[in-house]
Amino acid sequence: MSILSDLDFESIVFLGGLFVFLLGMGVGIIPQDLEFLQFARNNSFGLLSVGGLLMAGAVGIHLYKNK
Repeated sequence: MSILSDLDFESIVFLGGLFVFLLGMGVGIIPQDLEFLQFARNNSFGLLSVGGLLMAGAVGIHLYKNK
């Protein structure tokens, strides 16, 4: 947990957005038999959008706090 305690809020949001974005990009390589990832396979464009918005929001928060 020491890695997470060193991160600030916008870093955690950015990494979460990056994870969601990459999950949306990688749905083509998800096997068909994984039932719990069917949501990701069916909504890849939504995952890309949400991940991109999270990353952009995190960058915006970071820039606003450090201006």
